[in-house]
Amino acid sequence: MMYRTRGAIARAHTWTQRCLWKLPYPPPRPVELQARPVLVVGMGRSGTTWLASIINNHPDIRYVWEPFNPRMVPQASPLDPFRYLRVGECAVPYERHLWDIVAGRLENRWTRRYQAREWGNRVLIKSIRLNLKLAWVDELLQPRIVLLVRHPCAVALSRAKRGWLQTPEPLLKQKRLMQDLAT
Repeated sequence: MMYRTRGAIARAHTWTQRCLWKLPYPPPRPVELQARPVLVVGMGRSGTTWLASIINNHPDIRYVWEPFNPRMVPQASPLDPFRYLRVGECAVPYERHLWDIVAGRLENRWTRRYQAREWGNRVLIKSIRLNLKLAWVDELLQPRIVLLVRHPCAVALSRAKRGWLQTPEPLLKQKRLMQDLAT
């Protein structure tokens, strides 16, 4: 009987946590940044990991690798990696996730995979899933952004070799993205 009760409590707690995530709470309080974060972004297979590993050698850097990967970071699973965010748009789950990354509250083996040190005054975030949110992130954090662009044919070939082919439908279905691209 005790086992069933614990299971029910655990399920209720999990359900509550999932539901609380969806409620429109006020945005999380920003942390006091000692230095502006650095974002290294680009398409997958464009050299972002290579460039971030070079920047990671600086003694003041705390490296957070791919914190928006929904398969490897449980907190990122409710976030759509292909969602386009406009400047000024209210997106509390994304905002909470970003502040948790910058504050060091979101780390696991995956995000610390290439971390050279546990400390650092400046956070380096490497992500291939922030491209459609860059203007929004820029308004929120005012980071230093490094957008890596590699020749599209080289990226496509490299992605095809890895089996990372994807269709454009998730992008084409977003009305706001299509409107902003048309203007």
